[in-house]
This record gives sequence, C-alpha cells and structure tokens, in this order.
Amino acid sequence: MAHDRRKETQTVKQALRAAGYRKVKA
Repeated sequence: MAHDRRKETQTVKQALRAAGYRKVKA
C-alpha cells in the first residue's frame, strides 16, 4: 500500500505540474 500511495502521489504531482504548464501556456 505504501508503494501504491507513493506512486499515486507522484502521478498527482505530475498531473498538477502538467495542469500548471497548460495554464501557463494558455
């Protein structure tokens, strides 16, 4: 579970980063 949670956090962080990039690009 710990690994899954860590992976999820990384995915969320990446998604947030992508959203931020998209916002900046927009």
